[in-house]
Amino acid sequence: RIILDKSQNEFSGFCVGPSIFELSSDTVLKHDTIAKQEVFGPLIHIIGYDSIDEAITIFNSTEYALTGGLFCQSQDDIDYILPKLEAGNIYVNRPSTGARVAIEPFGGFKKSGTGPKAGGKSYIRLFSQSVSVMNKDENLKYDLQIEVKNYLAHPSKLLEERRIYNAKKLAGSIYKQFEVYLGLVTEQEKSKLKDFLKALRLNELNLSDRQFSNRYIPGQLSYIKKDMALGSGLFLDASTKLTTDSVIDLLLNLAIGNGVSLIATNNIIFNKWKSLIELAHSCGFSPYNISLSLYKRSTLLSLFAEGDYDFIVFLNKQIDEEISQKIYHREFKGQLVKVFQKQEQVNLDTSIDQYTKCRSFAINTMRHGAPLELTI
Repeated sequence: RIILDKSQNEFSGFCVGPSIFELSSDTVLKHDTIAKQEVFGPLIHIIGYDSIDEAITIFNSTEYALTGGLFCQSQDDIDYILPKLEAGNIYVNRPSTGARVAIEPFGGFKKSGTGPKAGGKSYIRLFSQSVSVMNKDENLKYDLQIEVKNYLAHPSKLLEERRIYNAKKLAGSIYKQFEVYLGLVTEQEKSKLKDFLKALRLNELNLSDRQFSNRYIPGQLSYIKKDMALGSGLFLDASTKLTTDSVIDLLLNLAIGNGVSLIATNNIIFNKWKSLIELAHSCGFSPYNISLSLYKRSTLLSLFAEGDYDFIVFLNKQIDEEISQKIYHREFKGQLVKVFQKQEQVNLDTSIDQYTKCRSFAINTMRHGAPLELTI
């Protein structure tokens, strides 16, 4: 139903008139409609719903996830809805535009950007890059005579409490036989795993319970949540040695709930990862959530071009030109693919930023609205 359509009206300058359309929920959820697209114009779609869960489904059905707003008088409903909303910036009972530096750090996911929270405390790290020198034997290797293909892993459906329990069990088992599993005899590397195990025990990865505060202003709650997993990811390892940082990244992703498909390009690293993956399965992680494969180059390039994954980590810090072209020129399937070149662990929160969909919340707590001036 057309409520208002002034898109064809003549205005002075370079202006387009506003339009308001009403759509049924069936139309939005079942068809390719403009209501799901990112339209840079004065266009509003009004969509009715019969239940709160249906409203959440409609909200999350778009391929774009930059900004969303919620207007509601029931605190119980707000508490039920907020954890389920998929958008980078979520505003409650206040205008849904106007993100300000340090107060509402800005950035989305899916097809609305890659997630960095511009204007936040951790944004500066995106402009720095560590330099690493690679050994010759760590170059990409594809000299396989055979390949062992597994399926791509999917995000975990376990409750957070169970994932954390399994991660503690797995990390503890690796720590007890650190020299056996990693082939390393060094207290410095072993201490990294000990620190990660300590973080698990201190509930630092119980992300549903954690809020990362932004700048305080009167009349508004301003914080970031990092409790939403990225999805399915590839870990490509073309080296011949396991590293502590790579193992910790694997543990972190399993605790967060991401699906991890480990891809080896040579028999040596495949066999080193195999015992760890088998241990992960014995500690309660499903083969559907973590898998290991041995791929030839031709199959690997096909996977990069057509596989259904949300992020990829190059564990040996090197990407050749052909691989880059396959990844960056692939068809979009729901969201942009995040690409990481493995660097040494900075701190746990930095790693959490990488592997989660960070959401910034701005919740009005004043009857007549929080002040939005930039001079506060």
